[in-house]
Amino acid sequence: MYDPHADTRLLVHVIWTTRHRAPLLPPSLDAHLKGLLVDALPARCAALLAFGASGDHVHVLLHLAATGRLCDAVKAMKGASARRWNQQLFGGSATLYWQGGYWARSANADDVEALTAYILDQRAHHATQQRPEPWEITAKLTTG
Repeated sequence: MYDPHADTRLLVHVIWTTRHRAPLLPPSLDAHLKGLLVDALPARCAALLAFGASGDHVHVLLHLAATGRLCDAVKAMKGASARRWNQQLFGGSATLYWQGGYWARSANADDVEALTAYILDQRAHHATQQRPEPWEITAKLTTG
């Protein structure tokens, strides 16, 4: 992924949800889902720096390559993870479909440590959090 002739630090926080926000992602399969996402990423496009999930959505922190395209990375992760999940149906899990689209924001290198902690803590965060997240409000405004 890393080109010795390019010095870039393109960091992006990306979130996407299950179709209809269905609670299909049990904690017991987080490691499996993370593995599917890592395996799906084109090596020359991006690297997964952090992963976190709740029952109905996924957060990732990506380091994009200088020539990587965010849309290609997300398409690969969503498509391949759903396909492999559904082929394997671990633990009798339901069929997984991702909702169309995703939320993404660039991340500052100075904020990586705090952002990584936030992403890794999604299960606990959503177990106690009552207010909608900023990305959820933005998503509702853009999707009607």
